[in-house]
Amino acid sequence: MTLTPVYAMYREAINASSPFYKFFCLYKILEGLLRTLKSKLYSEARTRGLQLPPLQARVPSYPDMPPEQTPYAGKSITKFFDEFLTNNFRNSMAHFMSDEGAVLNVNEMAGIQRYSSVIHVTALCCREVISHFETCLATMEA
Repeated sequence: MTLTPVYAMYREAINASSPFYKFFCLYKILEGLLRTLKSKLYSEARTRGLQLPPLQARVPSYPDMPPEQTPYAGKSITKFFDEFLTNNFRNSMAHFMSDEGAVLNVNEMAGIQRYSSVIHVTALCCREVISHFETCLATMEA
């Protein structure tokens, strides 16, 4: 297993100029690592008789963290991903409409600011989860 596609997607996110595309790339990294690769990695480790550390990645706190994100600081990144990112951002992005029926207009400043406000914390979460996977892969290669 390799993280090369994850690194490529992360680079794509960092270099993107659109906050919507940045978010989309970062979200897909978390989705891939938390939903697909995690179970494959742990299953492969069990098959080899290896014990991997549990995923205990937490949402980092940082100065000027937006108030709607602060309840998740120190909480599981998986919880943040499921409850906050998926419900409030991913669904709007995927369907161009919020769960409440509001249309996402990528040209309106409110939408741009809303997605821009979540990019930093999402990037920090990606780095936390990527770091965990790097540790696990190093354990499997040892």
